[in-house]
Order: sequence, then C-alpha cells, then structure tokens
Amino acid sequence: MKTRIQALLNQLNDGLVERESVIRLALLAVLAGENVILVGPPGTGKSLIARRIAASLDGGEGGHFEYLLTKFSTPEEIFGPLSISELKADRFRRNTAGYLPSVKLAFLDEVFKASSSILNSLLTILNERRYHNGTEAMEVPLRALIGASNELPVGQDELNALYDRFLLRGFVDYVSDDGLLRLFAPHVDKPVEVRLNDDDLQTIQDRSARVEIPQEIAELVQRIWIEHKATFKEDNRESLSDRRLRKVIKLLRVSAATNGRECVDYSDVLLLKDCLWNHHDNKGKVAELILNRLRAHSVATSGGGGADMLAPAIQADSAALSPRQALAVKGLSGSGSKLDPFLIASYEDLERLTDADVGGAGFHFRQTADIDCSDIAVWLKVRFRGHYDGGGHAVTYRHNGKAAHALFDAILDDSGISDLVLHGLCLTRQAEGASIARISTDVELVRGNVRNCVISSCQSGSFLLSGDVAASRISDCLAVLNSKWNAKDAGRDTGGGIAGGLKDGCVVERCFVTGELSFDIGGGGDFAGVGKKDGSSSIKQCALAKFEMSTGSRFGAFLLNNRFRRIAAGNMDHLAQNVAWNEFLGIDEPGGGDGKTLDEALYKQSYFENSLHWDFATTWQWDAKENRPALRMQSQGRAAEPVARGDSLSLFAQQVADNIWL
Repeated sequence: MKTRIQALLNQLNDGLVERESVIRLALLAVLAGENVILVGPPGTGKSLIARRIAASLDGGEGGHFEYLLTKFSTPEEIFGPLSISELKADRFRRNTAGYLPSVKLAFLDEVFKASSSILNSLLTILNERRYHNGTEAMEVPLRALIGASNELPVGQDELNALYDRFLLRGFVDYVSDDGLLRLFAPHVDKPVEVRLNDDDLQTIQDRSARVEIPQEIAELVQRIWIEHKATFKEDNRESLSDRRLRKVIKLLRVSAATNGRECVDYSDVLLLKDCLWNHHDNKGKVAELILNRLRAHSVATSGGGGADMLAPAIQADSAALSPRQALAVKGLSGSGSKLDPFLIASYEDLERLTDADVGGAGFHFRQTADIDCSDIAVWLKVRFRGHYDGGGHAVTYRHNGKAAHALFDAILDDSGISDLVLHGLCLTRQAEGASIARISTDVELVRGNVRNCVISSCQSGSFLLSGDVAASRISDCLAVLNSKWNAKDAGRDTGGGIAGGLKDGCVVERCFVTGELSFDIGGGGDFAGVGKKDGSSSIKQCALAKFEMSTGSRFGAFLLNNRFRRIAAGNMDHLAQNVAWNEFLGIDEPGGGDGKTLDEALYKQSYFENSLHWDFATTWQWDAKENRPALRMQSQGRAAEPVARGDSLSLFAQQVADNIWL
C-alpha cells in the first residue's frame, strides 16, 4: 500500500510546481476520512488539486461534487432541489442525488462564504456524516470535504464551529521566484494510472484500527497539547477542542498504517504542525513548538562526535520508560524501547546479542546498515527473545563458500523479526511463539522445527521451513528450491517446499513453491509440494509451479512419475503447474480436495489474483521474466536513508525520511 500511495503522490504532483506538501496533506485527509481546508490567494491551484485527488479515487457509485459558494448561494445548489412530489404529500424532502449529500468526495470553494442555512447543514455533514433531509437524518457517504478559501474566518465567531471541523489546514501561496521558470515547461495531462478504490480505503481503515499508540507518543501529544494552550493563552484566535484531539489520534494511526507500520512513531507526530493552528500567522510558532518537543526524542544512529542538527541527543523521560526499557547497554546506541531501539550497524553490535541480558531480554533492536560477516571464523550463538527490525538491510555470511549457520540459534516466545535480507544464512534453527515477516534468504528460512509462530511474506532459496511445523500460520511465502534432498541425510522421511510436516492445526495459505529438486532415491522418503499435513491442518490457495526434478543416475520413469504425482496432489487446495512433459503432469484427486492441475493457458496473474485471491496490490507481483508470482518484499524499495549533518543520524530524521507524508 505504501508503494502505491507514493506512486499516486507522484502522479498528483505531475506538472505542478511547489505543491508537494499541500497535495500530501489533502490526500492524507481523504485517506483518513477527515476534512481539509486549503487557504491562499486566488490562482494558486486549490481547485486543480481537489480535482486531481477526486480523479484518482475510484469510488464506484457516488463520485465527486464541487461548487463555488457565494453569499447568495442557496441550499438547493448544494443539497439538491425540493421534491415536488413530496411537497404535494405535505412532506419536506430534497432530491439529493448528484449533490453533496450523495457523494464520497466534495470540494467547496470559498466555503466560509456559505449562508447560515447552508452552514447549519454543513456542520452535521462534516462532523457526524449525517444530513437532515426533512424529518429524516440521512447517513451520507462523504469520505472527505476539501474546502478552499482566500481568507480565514478571523473575527467571525459564527464560523468557528465550521472551521474547527477541518482537521488539516494547508496554506497555498504563489510559486516562489526560484520556481517561476518551471512554469514555462510544457505539460500535457496524462491519463490517471494509479487509483485507490473503496476496498483500498477500507483496507487502510482496518489496518489503522489495529495500529498501536505507544505510551511515549501519547504522553508526547499530551505535552504538546498543554504547551500549545499555554503558548496561545493570550491569543483568542487559537484553541484546541476535544474533538480535534480525537481526530488527531485517528490521523496518527492512519499515517502509521499507510507507511506500513503497526505502531505510531515520532514522525507521525510531526503531522500535528498542520492540525494545531487556526491563523496562518501562528503556523510557524506551532511547528516550532512541535519540533522542539520532538528534538528531545531523537538519538544518533551511529557513533561519532558530531550531532544531527535536527535532533542533538535523546533525553528520555524516565517516568515514561520501564526500568528494563531505560537500561543502557554499553556499546549500543538507544535504550531498547519500541520507539528508541538499540541500533545494530556492525558485527560487533550483533555480538552483543549473545549476552542473554541483551539478546534474550525482550528489547527492541533496529539494524541501520548492511553487515558483511564473511571474514568471521567463529559464528555467533544467539538465543533471541525480543524484536528485531532489519530496516531492509542485509547480513551476509559466506564461510568457505558454504551456508552452514543461522543468524539466531533460536527465536523464543513473544519475539518479532522483520524486514531483513540474509545471504548465506538461515534465520534460525528453531522458532517458538514468534512473529516472522518480510525475511528474504537464499537458503532455508528456518533449519529446524517451528511451533506456535506466525510467518508471512518470507522468501527462501531452499525449503522455507525444513523441520516440523506445529500450531502455526504461514501465509504469502515463496520457496524457490535449489536443493538435493535425501531423506536419510535430512533425518526425516517427509519433506515439502514450505514445511517438512504440518501438524496441530497449522494453516498454510497463499504460498508458492517452485525451483529445482534432485532426489536421491536410495535415501527413501516422501516429498510433498507444500508439506505433508495431518488431519487438523489445512493448506489453502497455495500453488506449485514449474518444477525441474531429477533422480540422479538411477532415473526411473515410474518412480519419477510417482514422486511427481505426490507433488501434484500433495495436500494442496490448488495446483498451478507449468511443465512441458505431459507424462509427468499431476493427477487431480477425486473431488479436488487436495488440488488440481492447472492448464498452462490459465497460468497467469489473473488466476492467482481472482481465483486464488492473492493480493497483487501490496503483497505479490508478477515476475514476467520467470513467468510466476514473486513477493513484493517490503524491505525492498525503501526510501534511501538521508545523509546525516555531521557524523550522526538521528532516529527522528530516519523516521521522517521514511514517512511518505513528510
């Protein structure tokens, strides 16, 4: 979702000059279901911005309404004409179809010029999303209203209630002198390519509802709120309502969700700079107030004597941190909390995790650079309990050309590992009670048993999980096999691309297995495409595709065919197969319970997307070169981390650089 929103922002900015920030502001408001007011002189593109955003939202029924208000505008122009048939029946009712109460996005220019009769109806529409049509209180589908005005309602108390219903405020000025030459460049409007539909908006809403607001963030917003009231106690133009606080909380969650996070961070709080001012003369004061508070919550991500100009040092409030979180670990930057994790940038930092009081104590860690450990002779043994965010970076260990080690010896209860690339390393030998997401490795992901884990969006260059998997959920994973399998050497008599065996209620869904596999027939054993399951486990919407198989010198057509049938009907709900040798095609199980052979003509993205219901918007993509699905690894394509001013880079600066709304 983050990638699509960034592409949409680029599309909205095409041909416009110095409008990036206000476009981000308006789009965020729409995605959050909030209202935004654009203030500025005539001819600055406010109407154009609203129209572009409306064109990029594929709303289906109920589209876009826009109108220029004057002091002479009547309710009929905005809410629809009176119904003659209803009047004949002595009922007052408007035909609202095509007017503001029937649309999902509206733009009202010169909104503060509305008459009192329009204003009163707008108040409930903007806040409660309800319109009183005669005696009926209608629910309106309005997602957001974008308002525009050449001036603010200063000194007009009757408009304060309307103004307060616009959570986000943007000031749109004329293009600067330096930007004037860019207006000379020829521009041709391009067709809209990136759109967000109702399902996308619902997905954002659902994800934002699950976003956590840490205690540190809640207390930070509280301090900003209190300081704002103290700063502007003599300025009656500025005030903060309880309604605005509730809307701000919602906005923070939407910002985090659209950035692919499950937790609000400091960068989201910076968005308050566009929510907490009423008069644009105070816009700078509000921004300075918020930045000063945020500067106290920043930490350098690398050593050195210099300091980031944006945030000199962290000054953690010990009252907001538990004793464990406040612990300083010698040699590691950070305090180990969710918002201020210990920072890992080298092999020496990784080595600190071997200390059970560090790597096994439940702390949060974030990797900030690629780490090449190929010259290390003795590998680490880490029994990890905590949360490790790889930040999209890699750990490489190729010792004597062999991949023989795991980054962690074990990953224990309540741990979370995400956004990490491994070269020559599997993630762990054992996982229990862990959440593992967006990990890419060129060998196995887990070389051993897994229990009570949630594993999603991971990719392996061999078996994903080579051991037994119990009471776990595995979703949207890709195993590209390049292995020789010998049951005797493996120490088990069953194997599978996703798991060696599935038991105790495991669920495997939307996983894909492909690649090359060489059997040693003398080793015995059975191989299933996804994995052999017991009666309590299920495999849903999975697929096996082009599979190169050989049995070495003891090739036997019957044996190979038999093995291949096991893969074809091996505990799968669906089988997508693209194999040239007709005699080796899989055989559908009677009733189709364990899968079917898919005709090559159907082996396309549309089948996976529409029939198997894979998410090709945010999770999967079609690899045209390999002619198969491929994962969109969230760690790939991350925004480049900014270069520090001086010798250090602040945590806050990193978060701001990663936030698409800033």
